[in-house]
Amino acid sequence: MLSDLLSGVETFHLEEDQGTQYFENVIRRNFRMVQNSESYIEKGRTFVAVGEAHLTGKDGMINIYKSKGFTLKRVF
Repeated sequence: MLSDLLSGVETFHLEEDQGTQYFENVIRRNFRMVQNSESYIEKGRTFVAVGEAHLTGKDGMINIYKSKGFTLKRVF
């Protein structure tokens, strides 16, 4: 199930001169992970955990989910 959710997510490492490419990859992964998780979310309550780099900004997963009409709840 988790492998389905993360299918197609590429791994990469950050070199000093690849800052822009790093953020472009994070944004691409954000959209892909949201898309891959939608079918699970539509089945009922779902817990999605990601690293903090994927959460913030206009292209962060929080805003992507909200733009699709999902309701998010912060868990402490």
